[in-house]
Amino acid sequence: MNGKSEAVDEIVEAYKIRLAVTERSAKNPTGLYIAEYSATQIHGEQKTPHFDDGATEQ
Repeated sequence: MNGKSEAVDEIVEAYKIRLAVTERSAKNPTGLYIAEYSATQIHGEQKTPHFDDGATEQ
């Protein structure tokens, strides 16, 4: 990449969402609100980027 560098990270997260049910309305047609939300990282690592050197281009 002409002297430039790039960092690559892989992150895997788990999400938990608790919904609250209410009356349906024009403002909230589904009747659902997010009552609680959390994210937990379950895997993360730095990776070395792999660049295409252009050898396959014609």
